[in-house]
Amino acid sequence: MFRFAESLLIQLQVKGLLADTGFSVLTISWTAAAAVLIGLLAWGIYQRRIAQRWRQAYERAFRVVEMIKPERGLENNLDDILEFFSQIVEAPVYAKYLYMPKNCCYVLKAVRHSTKDFGKVGPSYGGLAEYQKEEYRPPLSIEADPVSEQIRIDSDGEVPLLTILLGNAKGMIRIGPFKGKLTKPVRQALEEMAGLFGHGLDTIIRTEEMMEQGEIVVASGRAMQQIGQIARTRDLTLDYIIRLSFQTIHASGGCYIENKGGRHQIPVAVGLERQILEILQADGQTLGWLESLFYEKDYKLLKRGDPEFYQMPPYMAGIGMEALAVLQVDTGSRDFLLFWFERLSGEEEEMTALGTMRLIHENIQNIISQQLSLRQLSAAYSGILSGLVQLMDNLSPYTIGYSEMMSRYSIIIAKEMGLPEKEIRDVALAAYLSNIGMFGISADLYQKEGKFTEREFAMMKLHTEVGASIVRTTIGNENVAELILYHHERMDGNGYPVGLKRSEIPAGSRIIAVVQTFLAKINGRPYREPLPFHRALQTLRAAAGAQLDFEIVELFIGWFDRKQKSPQLKGRSLGACWEMCCVPKNVCEQCPAYLRTDVNCWEAEGNNCRAHGKACETCFVRTEYVYRSERT
Repeated sequence: MFRFAESLLIQLQVKGLLADTGFSVLTISWTAAAAVLIGLLAWGIYQRRIAQRWRQAYERAFRVVEMIKPERGLENNLDDILEFFSQIVEAPVYAKYLYMPKNCCYVLKAVRHSTKDFGKVGPSYGGLAEYQKEEYRPPLSIEADPVSEQIRIDSDGEVPLLTILLGNAKGMIRIGPFKGKLTKPVRQALEEMAGLFGHGLDTIIRTEEMMEQGEIVVASGRAMQQIGQIARTRDLTLDYIIRLSFQTIHASGGCYIENKGGRHQIPVAVGLERQILEILQADGQTLGWLESLFYEKDYKLLKRGDPEFYQMPPYMAGIGMEALAVLQVDTGSRDFLLFWFERLSGEEEEMTALGTMRLIHENIQNIISQQLSLRQLSAAYSGILSGLVQLMDNLSPYTIGYSEMMSRYSIIIAKEMGLPEKEIRDVALAAYLSNIGMFGISADLYQKEGKFTEREFAMMKLHTEVGASIVRTTIGNENVAELILYHHERMDGNGYPVGLKRSEIPAGSRIIAVVQTFLAKINGRPYREPLPFHRALQTLRAAAGAQLDFEIVELFIGWFDRKQKSPQLKGRSLGACWEMCCVPKNVCEQCPAYLRTDVNCWEAEGNNCRAHGKACETCFVRTEYVYRSERT
């Protein structure tokens, strides 16, 4: 050791580092040399420890980044967080709390116990693993302390606990009973983890809130859809009434029989075997006899033993009924409800059945008449929804006229396909309302600039289901709702919401998908320039087959080709910009190009294209003209 220190000092002298100190090799004692060597070794060890600590911190940070997966949900991420802290501090119980601003307290969200393997935790009450007897049960809530340290040792009664606040105190971890010492390295590691997991926790909570909001919206939409369908559709209403009624009066089943010009039909039947239903449907004589039972009263109850009861044909008696109830439904024709009972024991049950039938008779007339009024309101609802969509479009210059363009181009394709007139009207309305579901999710998402995060994209995708529910509930047009629901499906089955393929996707939805893709390319955003007209058509062809319907794409492009070949368009744009862009009059009326026919819009000095998100250099009205002119 002395020789090593001596040679080191000689090297320092040679380099002049000890020239002015007066030291010489001869005057250096063995003790001094040892001290220098020990100092150098200590410095090296210190440097290695620093490097090791940084390496450990980096590894922990990398593992945290890899671990936090917002898409896995709050519960699974909390489990991972607790397991990570269990690898730093050993204790029997690990509890995770989240801060609730409304109550100014922390609420227990996850509890885990250590297993036999250090650094591993398991569920508290799963019953699938054996844990040591619980000595500490974390409280369900803890009042927040605004001046708490990030890491501290406190207690719950006599139980010592290690408490760690995550990030900006939105989360808290309590570990206990904590019987160890909070050493400096452990504290440093915990502080690092608290900061890292704090940022991750914010993301998890926001994601969870978005997903809960989306689930509520979808669940609410489905509930609205179900109630709306029952309220609008007579057969569903009657089916609902029959099911409620025969449960109340303890009937075995029921059916609705309508009289259409003297011919009876049974659109709704509950609890009746198919074979007997078909026989009854074809037995006009028996149905006429049943109708005659309420000529004098609005309802009638026949019991076994009554003379009229035995006038029923054998196949009805074969049902095993003890009683039969007929109830008139006055809807302008002699329609009626039929209930049958396998048993009707006692006067009390009979009085209940008669009382319920009176209530049905009083209410069913009003329900069906209101349904007729509701159908008349569907046109008004359609106007309201269209107005809301137009308002949403007009909030940004980059989306002005969007829904109108969706509708017009969809009509063009539908006509090119030779669809029936009614279906064309449905396609036009569905295209116009294709984004109505965004009202039920988030306007911020609809107006966001730039790419969606994974969670935002998952939320955004819900707009098809929500939009379909809105249309079903208000307008009551199932076909329009279906076209909206499936307009983001892909031909290869990789679309949403259910992954339909090719012909499984309704034709109207395939039309809307083509138009939507086209408009996405020719309309710009603050962060993205629009594609020139011919490039936009090229992207349609590139997407045909996998994403878009090939035949629809070719029909759309073919329509443009025919229009472009018109000799009347020589030197002119394909159409007036205010018409091609579907810009409202109040936006265009101040533009010097508006209503002019002597010049193209981009040739009018001082035009107002910027007001609706366009620039003449990149606007598809001009790029189409330039491309057509260059080809000819």
